[in-house]
Amino acid sequence: MLICVPDAIGEISGFAGFSRVDDALPEDGACFDYILVFEAKRVALEGMAGHFLRALNPDGMLWISWPKKAARLPTTITEDVLRAILLPIGLVDVKVCACAIDSVWSGLKFVIRKELRNA
Repeated sequence: MLICVPDAIGEISGFAGFSRVDDALPEDGACFDYILVFEAKRVALEGMAGHFLRALNPDGMLWISWPKKAARLPTTITEDVLRAILLPIGLVDVKVCACAIDSVWSGLKFVIRKELRNA
């Protein structure tokens, strides 16, 4: 599932492997192996955070992408902000999976903590 894909990289929306492209998490109870969220505002991400565990399959992954500092776009998200929001709800970042998606967007991968995957 892709959420809030920026127009500049909209070509990824057409990849057949993604079952949904939307502006928000679905409320229909669907679960996904892969969720990629593009967001620049901390408050918006905080609003979504409580729904991530419900929307992820136990062995699924969540990628959060935000504008990197070099892009000079307004953002209130950093890696530290992501950890502050997502670690308390049971997600953990995979430190070796931080990347640049393009010249504007960075990404960090999160998974459900092992002890919570079958809870």
